[in-house]
Amino acid sequence: MDQQSKTLKRHDLLSNIFADQRFVPKGRYLYLIENDGAKIGIVVATLNPGFFEHALNKAATERVLASLRNGKIDEGYVVFARVDNSRQHTFMGCREIEELYQQMMSMGLRPRSGIYGEFYTLPTTLTASDDEPL
Repeated sequence: MDQQSKTLKRHDLLSNIFADQRFVPKGRYLYLIENDGAKIGIVVATLNPGFFEHALNKAATERVLASLRNGKIDEGYVVFARVDNSRQHTFMGCREIEELYQQMMSMGLRPRSGIYGEFYTLPTTLTASDDEPL
């Protein structure tokens, strides 16, 4: 399978993260799924009501990156989700976690403190997706 086909296949799979029972929650922002023999770790970056940029939990991100590097999972992704006032999540897009993290570090992003631990505020240049209406 070429990279473009794999990317499209993973996008289709991850777009169902909030409805497909095969995604196992592993923490507040963490999910795990086994698909086609691959263990896939996912961190959810949330776009909360009243905010304009996604928040990405630092500890959850580091956990998925460490699991990927230690061979505990085969693939890692960040899913971008809009959260509505009733706390329902809507899939907005996804990125491979290592690629996104490298871009974050090259931009000099630093974590901020929050009620659920440190988090990164992601500029829209990193979260733009073909799934967005505008």
